[in-house]
Amino acid sequence: VSSAAFSPDGILLALGCSDNSTYVYDVRFLEEDAPTPVARFRHDRKIGTERSYGVTCVEWAPSRGLMSSQCGYGLYTGGSDGAVRVWRTDVAAESPWNGLVIAQMDAGIGTFSIGDPCKGEKMLVV
Repeated sequence: VSSAAFSPDGILLALGCSDNSTYVYDVRFLEEDAPTPVARFRHDRKIGTERSYGVTCVEWAPSRGLMSSQCGYGLYTGGSDGAVRVWRTDVAAESPWNGLVIAQMDAGIGTFSIGDPCKGEKMLVV
């Protein structure tokens, strides 16, 4: 696990892992012997690189536009593939509407921050 974040309501826990996946768990069921994630979101593996750090940063933030979810929050992830993506936990991971790339860099994403443009903040700082 390289990054972890609780959803704003404290019910979901997102874990960014070195296998290029983000696992989302419902914390109400974590006391089970082998808890099952409610969602698994995957970043691409960057071709031509020996080393991959997987998903390096996860953050919950208000979702906007096409990626607006019923709960109003999206899960933003950054990874070794150089992409920052936004995911909806109320839509299947395989859906073409999920995992929208909102930023693409030539190198892996070390960290990022989501801001609120309504407060004069930048929407995304990588």
